[in-house]
Amino acid sequence: MDIDFNKIKAVQMEEKETKSPTKVHPEFYKWMKEFLEKEKERIEKKLTRVGTDFKVEELYEYQNLVELMKEIILIRSEKIVKMAVTDAVFGKDSSLEGLTDWEKDLYRYVRNVVEDAVHYVLGEGKRFKDTVFVRILRDVPSIVGPYGKVYGPFRSGEELPLPKQIAEILIKEGYAEVVE
Repeated sequence: MDIDFNKIKAVQMEEKETKSPTKVHPEFYKWMKEFLEKEKERIEKKLTRVGTDFKVEELYEYQNLVELMKEIILIRSEKIVKMAVTDAVFGKDSSLEGLTDWEKDLYRYVRNVVEDAVHYVLGEGKRFKDTVFVRILRDVPSIVGPYGKVYGPFRSGEELPLPKQIAEILIKEGYAEVVE
């Protein structure tokens, strides 16, 4: 897709005006990253050439582009976290259509953590009693646990509570260790 500053700005404006995350292409962040890299490369080339028509405003425009991208990530992440918390508390299932893969992972992770808290507080099951706090040693893709619940993906260095059964498997396979 051909992406430019105006298209990125349009996404930011739309995100500011809506309650739910807007639908974006699965490659949206990849395209933003590539656009940012091209802009950086263009500016660096101008800076290294003698006699170019470089203007300091171009640096400000680049900085504005970076801030714009950060704001999109912030707004979308806040909406996704709120959606995950609401779904976990009220047992709803929001559509994840139009979210990128990492946004879906964020939703699932937050939802799982909040569901554990809800079940603990409401006394539904033994979820916290049978929980082990682990440190992830190597990246792990999403895995399906008992009752079809999805766990992960997990990133190296991440520390989190997991059901004892899932934690034991990850520890046995060398993907995690218990945090004391």
